[in-house]
Amino acid sequence: MDKNYWEKLAPVHQDEMFNVLKNDRKKIILKQIEQLGSKRKTVADMGCALGRWLPALSKNFRKVYAIDIAEKFITLAKENNSDLHNIEYIRADAGNIQPVPCDVVLCVNAVMTPVLAKRDAFFRTISDSLPRNGHLILVVPSLESALFSEAMLERWHFKDGTSKPIFTGDNAVDKFENLKSGIYDLDGVPTKHYLKEEIKALLPQYQLQVKEVEKIEYTWDTEFESPPSWLQSPRPWDWMFVAKKKTAKAQ
Repeated sequence: MDKNYWEKLAPVHQDEMFNVLKNDRKKIILKQIEQLGSKRKTVADMGCALGRWLPALSKNFRKVYAIDIAEKFITLAKENNSDLHNIEYIRADAGNIQPVPCDVVLCVNAVMTPVLAKRDAFFRTISDSLPRNGHLILVVPSLESALFSEAMLERWHFKDGTSKPIFTGDNAVDKFENLKSGIYDLDGVPTKHYLKEEIKALLPQYQLQVKEVEKIEYTWDTEFESPPSWLQSPRPWDWMFVAKKKTAKAQ
């Protein structure tokens, strides 16, 4: 989950990167962007990747900062949004840059590094970039959903008579230990997932007060290939938090 990782992933990511915008069936994130938007405000998309959110941000805000650690992502974001003229692109590690003054920060599945110190630095940048009463729209992978999906997969295999342990292989113990810290593999990449209560306890440490919590619910075929018909609601989800900046800087 570092610069080299994202640089290698970027060239093939146009098709393979999970599309939160497309799969947010209820358009919950877009509604928040519209609600917080204003032509008097600036917004930063921290971890913009391919720039899928930039059209909505450009439409609803005076100026947009598009920030990503991978130069190739910045290049693709520019190409994908060449008709938008109120966007400034910044190639930088969001956890290792000066604050980017803005009224709103959008951060969609970007604070996913398994390294705690890097996550801390990322959240500090977000907090320091926002003024008093500024807002954060944060989307993170749900640990509850990941565990729920594993439970449903186990049930699926049980019904089919193909049950097998969740943790297998030489690194099974490491995977189990990581899971206790919310580190769960996505396509073989250790990725930080969050509990709802974890974020509610975490954000105030960065002077961000949680105002709203929503599930961004997806279909089962985003988790499994050809899921069985009996696998219905509840469905897998990410968490979305809307938080408001309080007065002091993060301690």
